[in-house]
Amino acid sequence: MRSHRAAALALMLTWGGLLGGQSLPKRGRIVEDTLHAASLERNLYGDTPDRLVFVYLPASYATNAKRRYPVVYLLHEVEVDAREWLHRTTQQFVMRSAMDSCVAVRLVREMIIVLSDA
Repeated sequence: MRSHRAAALALMLTWGGLLGGQSLPKRGRIVEDTLHAASLERNLYGDTPDRLVFVYLPASYATNAKRRYPVVYLLHEVEVDAREWLHRTTQQFVMRSAMDSCVAVRLVREMIIVLSDA
């Protein structure tokens, strides 16, 4: 129940005039990278062991990279890969804006969010 309220609040903040006309929150960023998973080398499906990963970094990460942040891992649905999931559903825009807004109003602490291509 709480997660539904948090999601609804994030969407209202993002699309409903962001913070009631106040200044925009500091912006985090989404970084795209590739990680090599040795455990997937020579797998039976023939899938590449190099996996795409998207990472949301909070605004303060650029100036405070030594700070420790909690990390949340998101898993996409089975029928699509991570890139398709982000672009098909526009989650890249929504995730960044919603997280920036939620942090600005202190609904959540700053965190790193990871979406890997599984």
